Amino acid sequence: MAQKSEQVGDTEEEFKTNQTPTAEVMLERLNNINIADLDIITNMDLLKGKWNWLFILTMPISAIFLVSVTLFGLFIGDNFIISFVIGALIIYAIAKVIEGYEQQFKIQARHNIMQKIAMIESDFGLIHHFKDFLPVKYRHLWQSVRNKNFMYIAQYSIAIKLLQNKLDHKKFSDLWLLKNPISDLEASD
Repeated sequence: MAQKSEQVGDTEEEFKTNQTPTAEVMLERLNNINIADLDIITNMDLLKGKWNWLFILTMPISAIFLVSVTLFGLFIGDNFIISFVIGALIIYAIAKVIEGYEQQFKIQARHNIMQKIAMIESDFGLIHHFKDFLPVKYRHLWQSVRNKNFMYIAQYSIAIKLLQNKLDHKKFSDLWLLKNPISDLEASD
């Protein structure tokens, strides 16, 4: 029984060493991330597709409709206030439907970006390996990402952009060698 547990431990350790990438691979993964793919508004516009005109023309069409209903009510019933209130209530109801429709696009865009972040992080992770080079205010981010909770989309994209622009590659490689000596020794062989 003891031999069996030793064998399992050896295979798990071998599995971890075979999966541990080098510092260059981690830096390449970091630099290959496109920040524009993590923008909620851009993704939401892509999801809207041919229905984007509906959200753009909502205000002008609403104003024209309100004026038309008010003038129609004024000419028909000689009551300006009642026709204005009826037009406003109709516009309010339609606006709530359109707002709910837009919220669906926003939620879908968030889910798509969270899936992209999950793909970026993959099994070995990415952001928590760079935690030593991030400010303390990103501590909640790398802890939640390590636990597979990808809800901090804006902070994630800001942290990636910060790392892409400000990271000292030499310092990261040295720190990576200290934390993961086996992966870099295998790469040099």
